[in-house]
Amino acid sequence: MRQRHSLSCNWQLFARAASAAIASGLLAACSGSPSDPAGGGSANAPNVLAPVDKTSENQAKTAVNSLIRAQMAFFVEQGEFADNIGDLGLGFDPNAGSYQYRVDYIDGGEVHVVGVAQQPDLHSFVASAFVVDAGGGDTMVTVTCVTNGPSQTPPDLPPIPADAGDLACAPGSGMVN
Repeated sequence: MRQRHSLSCNWQLFARAASAAIASGLLAACSGSPSDPAGGGSANAPNVLAPVDKTSENQAKTAVNSLIRAQMAFFVEQGEFADNIGDLGLGFDPNAGSYQYRVDYIDGGEVHVVGVAQQPDLHSFVASAFVVDAGGGDTMVTVTCVTNGPSQTPPDLPPIPADAGDLACAPGSGMVN
């Protein structure tokens, strides 16, 4: 049986506000309008996405980020993460386009959403949410990682952060925003 969590801060407002943003992000990911045409990337990390199929890769990045935010909203409302994408109630097709998406549930304090490329020239993604101790109570942090090169295998899961400032990607992948 999974452990239910309760966040000490008021995440109810976040859940309501996030719903509109999640829907917008998923619509953009599915409609062919990438939300980040420049390819994104962290200011501290090189942009590891090759210019092969930026539209599909940007859509996948938007989709995993939107799905992890939906997981966060689900957590706030239910006290646990959803086991699969269908449980999020978004009507999102996990087999749409050039990627397959799935929830890789680990335990009550972390969840990972994976976007696996279905073409050999595309990168794969993982977006992760962790409940961590913020000193005065629990908070939720996220990280999104992309394979360093094109891959039909998702990146290894990021390590569990000790605190909110300890986010990293596993070897063989880089952080994206």
